[in-house]
Amino acid sequence: MHYHAEQGRELNPAEAIRSWGFTDPVATTGRADGGIDGRSSHALTQVKWKVGAAVRTEMQQLYGARETDAKKALFFFAASSCSKAAVAYADEVGIGLFTYDPVGLMAAVHAHAALVLKQPKVW
Repeated sequence: MHYHAEQGRELNPAEAIRSWGFTDPVATTGRADGGIDGRSSHALTQVKWKVGAAVRTEMQQLYGARETDAKKALFFFAASSCSKAAVAYADEVGIGLFTYDPVGLMAAVHAHAALVLKQPKVW
């Protein structure tokens, strides 16, 4: 999938989840959002634009941001890669992990994310 970089890195994942069937995603750029970079009534997204691999604690932060709403889907977008521990935790709790480049080209990091790309739902 390809999304426009000039819209900002948090907007690319919002457009991605819109293409997966989420009807109301909004990027939360420029606000005190507790680390959440996008949200919809049925999902939360977090974007990490850094050189190093995304780590387990970042997955835990996203998982914790969901609070008691266990029905919300969680998606994590990393500019580089994800550590083995991050992938294992994401598998354990059901976070979809993706990498993406500056122009928004996305790739699934693990089986859960690949399933999202193959079987989008209408939310």
